[in-house]
Amino acid sequence: MNYFENFPTTNYDFGGAPVTLVHILRRFSVNKLVKDNIRVYQDYRIVDGDTPDTLANQWYGDSNKYWIILLFNDIVNPFYDWPLIHDNLVQYSLNKYTDINAIHHYESIEGYVIDPNFYDGIPAAVSNIEYETRLNDAKRKIRIPQKEHAIAIAAEAEKILINT
Repeated sequence: MNYFENFPTTNYDFGGAPVTLVHILRRFSVNKLVKDNIRVYQDYRIVDGDTPDTLANQWYGDSNKYWIILLFNDIVNPFYDWPLIHDNLVQYSLNKYTDINAIHHYESIEGYVIDPNFYDGIPAAVSNIEYETRLNDAKRKIRIPQKEHAIAIAAEAEKILINT
């Protein structure tokens, strides 16, 4: 199933001839008990160059099944929730901060954000680029459903969409 293939359609009238549009606001999700079952998925660390469709092609032999990987990992916006490649992360940071090497915050030895004026130890300075890199790296760990479970997820999604 291609992602929008079985979504219901809705007729809209924009003051002229009615237009039939795919109802893209329809939502469904994978049950948390299924997502937390380690027999259902394989842990995966996204590397630069991986995209949802290339991973779907690699794991399922069909790049159109990208949505299963996104759905399983609660990724709603792949432009924001998918990790950026290094060069894009640097460019994003340059656009966001005046100085990417300036201090973003300070941390204690235990890794807590602290105010260095009220800390007994030696605080560690975290730069803007280091902060953004950490956020980006946290997005790299995903779970990819095993092929047989991905097929079941697609079939269940199709049933849900057809019956609504």
